[in-house]
Amino acid sequence: MKKGKIVLVGTGFVGMSMAYSMLNRGGIEELILIDIDKEKTIGEEMDLSHGLPFAPQKMIIKAGDYEDCHDAEIVVITAGVAQKPGQTRLELAEVNTKIIKNITQNIMKSGFDGIIIVASNPVDLMTYVVYKVSGLPNARVIGSGTVLDTARLRYMLADYLKVSSKNVHAYIMGEHGDSSFVPWQHCYMGCKKIVDIMKDNKYSLKDLEKIHKSVVNAAYEIIEKKKATYYGIGMSLNRLVRAILDDENSVLTVSTYLQNGEYGQNDVFIGVPTIINENGVRELLELELTSEEQEKLNNSCNLIKKMREECIEYQTVSHIRAHVGIMCIRVQVFDFLAGERRIGSQTAAVRKSPGCRMNLVWIGLENLVDRYRFSSDAELRNAFLVYRHRDLQLLIDFFTELALTFLDFFLLIFRQLIRFLIEEFLQVKVGDVVQRIRV
Repeated sequence: MKKGKIVLVGTGFVGMSMAYSMLNRGGIEELILIDIDKEKTIGEEMDLSHGLPFAPQKMIIKAGDYEDCHDAEIVVITAGVAQKPGQTRLELAEVNTKIIKNITQNIMKSGFDGIIIVASNPVDLMTYVVYKVSGLPNARVIGSGTVLDTARLRYMLADYLKVSSKNVHAYIMGEHGDSSFVPWQHCYMGCKKIVDIMKDNKYSLKDLEKIHKSVVNAAYEIIEKKKATYYGIGMSLNRLVRAILDDENSVLTVSTYLQNGEYGQNDVFIGVPTIINENGVRELLELELTSEEQEKLNNSCNLIKKMREECIEYQTVSHIRAHVGIMCIRVQVFDFLAGERRIGSQTAAVRKSPGCRMNLVWIGLENLVDRYRFSSDAELRNAFLVYRHRDLQLLIDFFTELALTFLDFFLLIFRQLIRFLIEEFLQVKVGDVVQRIRV
């Protein structure tokens, strides 16, 4: 592993804002840029490299490929699509899950054994995907979580209290999204609680909630004005990378894996105060929350889990639809060549065909082969949850059915051709010959 070697996957606005921040701050020995758009990646390499004469230190910058990940210390993933107008978070999660899964598989094929930082949205869910696909220890898979949200909070509180943001110690916890919250009893200006400062100065405590609301709406406001946010998250990712490279043991609100009942949660990545060093997550800091704050954290975690289950189910439905679609085509081809055109007749009765039995059991899926027959929607949903662990087998089944479809097609064409040749040249009906043989 090369000390100070960073790989950036995704050279969009967020990724390149991080790269530019690294160029200006230094502390990086080598920066590899990876993107599906190879020409853009080369252009970004050239553009950054031309600024090296004014950088604080020497740095190797180059456009690379996933093979370059094998000896990297850190891989930062910023790739993925942005949410489009009218697109739900679930639809965004479905698209980005496929992208992040593929990226992670390519990273791990290189032999990578470092730390992965995830910034792709929805970040808490994408971090979970990377963790599951990579097989890395959970301490070495980190999401950007609420690091940016926390930076926005510190900036706004500093502006309100007229102090340096460096002396504001406040954190946003929970989902990187609308369900985040601030544990105000653990927020300080210097060594004094912000809540006490508000009371001493007769400031309204409602102002704190207004500030939090401004933090939550900040991204929407920026996107409305300039279509995207990238400088703040770019700086946040650079900060997280430096905490790892310099073995800082710094407290950052990254998306961390809760697995042993921390904060009353299990099997979820969520933004909580965490100590970060060269090994990734050193320790998770468990704060004493009020009942209201605990409820807010539970709500955040439940939203992530629900989206995760729906996203996995949505993906599995798509896989099974494609799989079943091939099998239905197989039966349709078979029946067409056999002179049977009844396959589209929306009947729920079990019928026999030369290839398999079909049964209508699911709206939108006209026919399912025996192995996919279920008596209720609930049974089908349970099957989806099983199949999320069987992607490889499902893929094998898919191509098997595809191959069998073509095999059936050619065999039946061959059968019809032989029949035609016999009847044409021997002037004998095949049916008559079969009847005589039976007699």
